[in-house]
Amino acid sequence: MVLQRYGVLKAIVQCLTVLLLIIGIVSEAKRVCGPNQFRCRNGKGCVAALDVCDSERHCKDESEENVQFCSGNYSNLTKNLEQECSAGMYRCRFGGCITSKHLCDGRIDCFDGSDETSDICRKNRCLGKKFRCDYGGCIKLSQQCNGKGECPDGSDETRGLCEEHICSLGSFKCNYGACIPGEKVCDGKADCLDKSDEFKSACDGDGNGNGGDNSTDFKVRSLYFQQN
Repeated sequence: MVLQRYGVLKAIVQCLTVLLLIIGIVSEAKRVCGPNQFRCRNGKGCVAALDVCDSERHCKDESEENVQFCSGNYSNLTKNLEQECSAGMYRCRFGGCITSKHLCDGRIDCFDGSDETSDICRKNRCLGKKFRCDYGGCIKLSQQCNGKGECPDGSDETRGLCEEHICSLGSFKCNYGACIPGEKVCDGKADCLDKSDEFKSACDGDGNGNGGDNSTDFKVRSLYFQQN
């Protein structure tokens, strides 16, 4: 008898759990956002109007940063929401806004990469201890030929630039000339852009780059957004 009652109670609890889950899902789907808020396309959340098209993800489905939406379709926002970016901000080509100081800094901040294109950066000047990427962006001088590819166009890690680069004691010289810490050689992870720190010939050498195939050439895989 006790077991039967326990079975009935367990079934009731399971039914209530499912019912509450359904109610929660329906409530979430019918969520109504307040004034000056954007409703995520999947219905799971509201985002402040000022956070829309700012190149940062707030909705899980990223619908508030959709390129077509940010290019001018603000129908889901209140009518008084302005499309223009405020002072000190740069408007990305897709419509989002970023801080102007992030323009041509060697890092892609706009989702569409429009803050790091040659059209925007070609007249840019790099001051102090900065290296000027071919497209015009600036990175720290110490970031060139470090195996990482800091310039979006890869111009800081070319053979022509790095082959005469002098590595410090204890460093490993990649086949194309960049320098990486010696302890990163043959650690199972490529740290040179040409992966020469993980070549069998390098791992069988003396740890200073001897034994590598110096005939190997490569082309840096660029993340740079080419404009048509």
